[in-house]
Amino acid sequence: MTTEAADLGQIAANVARKELSAKMSAMMDRAGALRLTGEVEGTLASFDSKFALSAPVGSAEAELAMQPADRRRLRPVKGRIAVTGFRVGELLEQPNLGSVSCEAGLNGVVGKGLIDARVDGSVSQLEFNGYDYDSLRFGGRLTERPSTGTSGPTIRRSGSIFRARWDSIPNGRTTISTWI
Repeated sequence: MTTEAADLGQIAANVARKELSAKMSAMMDRAGALRLTGEVEGTLASFDSKFALSAPVGSAEAELAMQPADRRRLRPVKGRIAVTGFRVGELLEQPNLGSVSCEAGLNGVVGKGLIDARVDGSVSQLEFNGYDYDSLRFGGRLTERPSTGTSGPTIRRSGSIFRARWDSIPNGRTTISTWI
């Protein structure tokens, strides 16, 4: 499937019964033609899926698998996403933000009103404010309760190394503490 912002706007209106905001439409215009390929095998209760997205601003691949519910009504879920050379700054109109390449994995369970999953990943490239970050690793536990995790990059430009800890609470706020 190849699509552009106008098509996505129509899909959103038909599926979600809500139009894309003007900001989202403008961002999708900056992304250019989006090409999505993929396959899903199984049912809504148990499936394996693979998708690839390519656009003039970068590309991404994703896999997601869910197994049938166990006796506790929890469904094991496992996923992975890899983003390559995605020009996020161009997409978001943020001149200090450049290209990003990263990979992340998810492994856990979901159920009615519940999620408990481990998220781990790495950023192999992040251009920000004239710095090139690499070897950034992140990890944490995703639940419906407050979650915590850690991350730590190497900054090529200065050779510095620092670590960060993040805490997220259900209302979506995140605090980050860093140390060198």
